[in-house]
This record gives sequence, structure tokens and C-alpha cells, in this order.
Amino acid sequence: MSTKKSTITMAGNDVYLLIKKTSKKISDIVGSTLGPYGSNCLNETQWGTHLTKDGASVLANLSFEDPFENAVLNVIKDAVFKSNALAGDGTTSTTVLINEILNQTLNLVGLEYNGIQVRKGIQEAASKVIEQLKANCRQLGENLSIEENYKKLYNVAMISTNGDTELSDIFAKIFKACGKNANIKLETSGSAETSFKITDGYQLDFGYSSQYFVDNADRTITFSNPRIYVSAEPIDMLPDIMPILNYHIRTGEPVVFFAPHFDTSIVNAIVLSKVKGLKACCVKVNEAKIYLMEDIAKVVGSALLSSKLGMTFKTDANYLGINLFGTASSMTITENTTLIVNGGGDAEALKAHISGLNAQLERNRNNPDNVSMLTERLNKLKGGLAVIYIGGKTNVSTRERYDLAEDAFNACKAALTTGIQPGGGVALARMKRLVSSIDILNDIALEHGKTSAFFLGAKAFIDSLDAIFNRILSNAGIDPRKIAEKILRSQNDFISYDLNSYKEIDHSDPVQNSAFMENEDTIQVDDAERIGIIDPELVIENEVLNAADCAGLLTSLESITVNMKEENKIAEAISNLV
Repeated sequence: MSTKKSTITMAGNDVYLLIKKTSKKISDIVGSTLGPYGSNCLNETQWGTHLTKDGASVLANLSFEDPFENAVLNVIKDAVFKSNALAGDGTTSTTVLINEILNQTLNLVGLEYNGIQVRKGIQEAASKVIEQLKANCRQLGENLSIEENYKKLYNVAMISTNGDTELSDIFAKIFKACGKNANIKLETSGSAETSFKITDGYQLDFGYSSQYFVDNADRTITFSNPRIYVSAEPIDMLPDIMPILNYHIRTGEPVVFFAPHFDTSIVNAIVLSKVKGLKACCVKVNEAKIYLMEDIAKVVGSALLSSKLGMTFKTDANYLGINLFGTASSMTITENTTLIVNGGGDAEALKAHISGLNAQLERNRNNPDNVSMLTERLNKLKGGLAVIYIGGKTNVSTRERYDLAEDAFNACKAALTTGIQPGGGVALARMKRLVSSIDILNDIALEHGKTSAFFLGAKAFIDSLDAIFNRILSNAGIDPRKIAEKILRSQNDFISYDLNSYKEIDHSDPVQNSAFMENEDTIQVDDAERIGIIDPELVIENEVLNAADCAGLLTSLESITVNMKEENKIAEAISNLV
């Protein structure tokens, strides 16, 4: 059998049919988990069995035998995980929205409307919808210690955890105690009990500089009592750090380097040092955030390595790092984040450093850029860390709660950052029928014409906005149209529905039957904040933007080329097209 690498291309109408079929398949699988009545999915991986309702986990483990379907799947994954990376939630909803947009736009390109113009119409409508969402958003109060805001965060967490009251209460308490800059670290408790404790922690939005530092399924590196070096300048000369590496190879102490840039030779040397038993990692801090280096050094108690300050690897190599490195009780590093727990910096020195930053902030009140930078630094230094020990009756149920806890924390953070919207898919569903949405389409029609591909792309996007609302209710076996009627009749522009009030009517019971009620009539429809059905604004914004971007891209495709490693796979793919 030949293993020569070959390619095969699909083009024209076959592409549209493939995208439509694949998108529906993905949406059916991932969308089945959406809402309180969503189903669990069982993922069998090389690391074990994983039962979950978390759409991100389901999608991450999804793959198809057909290489063309996998190509489409990867495009959708990129968009969906972008939503998750930016807002920490919204994976499932983004998947469902993408499918509904494509369901309509691919019909247009099938009728020979220009796919590029359809895509532009989608993007124009999406940007207008975002503007309307921002206008309808409600902000959470700054004081998280008051009961009203505690309840709002509790309700945000309840949506993300599918009604897990214990986890929701924990998250609300954490933000109440630590403020909106709280950070978390999740661990399994090893029992059925779930608990948390608050300690000192410092988190950065930067992660490991190379994937070769990682060797586990979670793509996470955990250090216990690491030695930490902080350089305000690029580390680009291998001879400068070799004494440090050799010293720690001998002592067996794990080591982490922070710098704005690492030469490839440095990264390779540190990766190869793993062969000699050294656990090590490089964290690249964005050069635009170089000011954070001083804070990191204060947190861990290290020197700030800088030629301007007279402290470099080269000039102080004879000390073998003894006067250079800082410490922490632990560190957790992912692709995009670094969490330092119980840094070894002197408490009084750190307190004085924070006081100095506060003084700078007062002196720079008239400089918005400096205010933004100093506020960011102070928030990171003041933010507490909560370690949550997730429990469950089985390993499978523990892992499921672990996934939900990650979603809940990210949702609470997003709500504190950008505010809240009515939950349950209502925020977008109402947009479909609002006067403002009609105005959006009328403006586009005046500029481009009602029969233009641009207008029809915009209309297809607006018409898709009830997809999440419909899927949540259909997963519960409820006709979405009946709930939509109640919501649209209301004068309250912040209304939603509560599936927790849903009851099935027993029509064999004379009392219940005499009321002429249907199951849908038992569902409470009221102000979203009052009934606790709220979603973070940031999550919804990212659902809209990323779904529009992905659906627009797939709508404008004319061909797909995939690599085939085996000739029999090529023949099989060709036969499937016939």
C-alpha cells in the first residue's frame, strides 16, 4: 500500500451540500447538550471515559472519518473555541447559531447569489446586532458584597452549571470575598465533598512559549515550589543561561523563566533539558505588557533582570542564580494563562510596591492610557485566588462538574466585565422581531436593494437569531413558538422564561384538564433578573461575532482540498461523491 501524500479537491455545489450536512451533524451532536434539559454525551478517549454536558468538551473530542467533513469541522472548531477563549463560555450556542445561519445562506449560494456579498451582509448585520445588544445590556454593581449582586452572580453560575446550587453558591461567595478580580484554581477533592479556600494568587494572560513543554492531555503544566527568573529584556544568548540550567539540573529544582522574547536556541535547550530530568518552562510576556515584569518580580521575590539595572544572567552567573530567582508554592501554566500561587515575595515590600502604584495612579488621573495600565496592574496584584476542590460520587461525575465549574467561573467573570442580558437565548431571539432589527434591514435594503446578495445575507443572519432559543426549548420537548408569543407580547425588554417552573400537565386529572392548560403554560415568563435567567453580555457578543465570521467564511467557499495519505482513502472519497 502506498503511503505517498496526495490531495483531493471538492468544488461547486458538492461543497455547499457537504458544509450544510456537516454543520447540521455537528450542531445535532453538540446542540443536544444545550440548556437545563440538554443531554449528556459520553466521550471515550485514550485517557478514559468522560461523561459531560459541556459543549466545548464534546466538540473537542469530535472527529469524522470523511476528510472533507473533518475539514469543515476544523473551521467550525476554530470559531467556536475562539468564543470560548475570549469569553470562557458560549461554545454550544455558537455551534447552533453557525448551523442555522448556514442553513439559510447556503440556499442562497445554491441559487447563484455571490457568496462574498452574502458574507459581507452577514458581517454588517452582526455588527448592527452587537450595537443593539449593548444598548439593552444591564450592568452589575461594583459592590459585590451586597446581596443583590451576590444573587446575580449566583444566577449566572446556575445557568452555566445546569442548576448546580452548590457550585453556584461557591462562585458567588468567592467573588463576594475577592472582588471582580478573583482567580480560581480547580482541583479534584478525591471524595464526594466539594469545598474551597481563598489564598494569595497572581494570574497573567500569557502561557507557555512552546507546546513542547507540555506532555499531558490537559495541555497544562503544574509546578510545585519552582525557581522563577524574571527578565525585562529578551533572553537570546544561550551561554548566558547555561550555568543556571546546569545548576538546576544538578539540584532537581523545577525552573520557570519569564521574558518578553526567547531565542529559539534558548527554548530548544530548555525543552531538551527535560531529558536530563529538569522540569522547566518559558513564559513569554507580551512586549506591550512589559510593565508587568516588575510586578511579577515583586510577587515571587526575584531580582528584575535588566542591563539598565545592572542585573543580568551574564554578570551574575557566578552566583548560580541564588540571588536572582524567586519562588512560589505552586504554578499552573496553560497555553494562554499563568497562575502563581503563594509567591515568595516579601509581604512588606509588596505592600510598599502597591502603595507606590496607587500614588502613580493618583498623579496620572488625567492620562487615560496610564490610568488603564496602572489599574490593570493594581487589579492583578489585589485579586485573590480561590482553590476549589471539586467532588463527585464517581470519577466521571467529578470530571463533569469540573467542566461545569470552569464554565461558571468564566461566565461570572464575563458578566462582571460587560454586564448581563436575558438568558435562555431570549436576548438574540427578541432581536429577530424588534423594530430596531427591521430598521437595520430597511437601511441595508435602501443602500443595496432588497434582491441583492448583501441584503439577503443580512436577512439570513437576522432570521437565524432565534436558533439558540429554539434549541434550548426543543431539547426540553417544548414548542418554542408558544413561549415566543408570551415574550413578544410583553412590554418588558429584559424578559425571559424559567424552565425550572416547567411541569407536565396530567390530562387524565379532571382538575388539571379542566383548566385547558398545556405544558408550556406552566413555564414562568417574567423579568430575567427577577427569575434569575441571565447570560453575560460578553458571551453573547462573542457568539454573534464568531458565528457570523465562521458562517460567512463557509458560505463564501468554492472548493475544499484535503490531504490523503493512502490511495485507497482517495478512491473511497471519490466513490462517496458519486
